[in-house]
Amino acid sequence: MLFCTNCGSDLSEGSLFCNKCGNEINGVQKAVQSAQLVQSSKVNDDSQDITLTQEEQRAENIKQIKRDIKPILGCFGLIILFFILLAACAASNKTEPKRLEDYSNKEMRDFLKWKLNEDQKQRDNEPFFK
Repeated sequence: MLFCTNCGSDLSEGSLFCNKCGNEINGVQKAVQSAQLVQSSKVNDDSQDITLTQEEQRAENIKQIKRDIKPILGCFGLIILFFILLAACAASNKTEPKRLEDYSNKEMRDFLKWKLNEDQKQRDNEPFFK
């Protein structure tokens, strides 16, 4: 027997929706149902069907769901780890700006020429009388 994950009511075999709340039965529940069918088909030494109580069935359902969710959680963990490493690499690649003493004489001359040219262009564009 299968139980609805939404309301906990009993579900009939082969049903696609819960008769009580209308919740759709997902693939995990179907896998649990097929596993339960295999279990119920097994017989013990006295050739009698093995039956599980409702609590045992719910425990089996929970175990099956936990087994199915572990790979998904592992993938999420790897994605989070990737972004943490990416952020760490980005943070370590930041360089501090050069100090004035770190520039060579040629770099300083080139900058001053550029700055003088820019200032001259700005003065040329300004009207003589304001």
